Amino acid sequence: MSVGVLTVMLGGSFAVAPSVAHSGSLELFAEPHYKARIGYRTTTGSWNISRGNNDTLSSVKNHTNWSAAFWYDAHQGGHCWDYSPKTDDPYFWWYDDNQASSFALGRGC
Repeated sequence: MSVGVLTVMLGGSFAVAPSVAHSGSLELFAEPHYKARIGYRTTTGSWNISRGNNDTLSSVKNHTNWSAAFWYDAHQGGHCWDYSPKTDDPYFWWYDDNQASSFALGRGC
């Protein structure tokens, strides 16, 4: 498992998440209880999770005003689960733990 930063594909270019999260952000963690942060987003959109962090997501903090959704497959494919705005999840259900390959902020499933 990679504990580096989350890299997402944005229209052919790469964006690397800075090391400090802002209030109003969606934070992604590779370990339960918000440990091993792999990145965060503050804007709406959809992204694939980088190869090094693919299938490692275990907890999230959604401190935004938007819904957040996560999919098992790249490009928002396969099984999906979502969160309401201002929702934290310290650990995923066993069937969703370490399964996410893509996510979106600003929409649900």
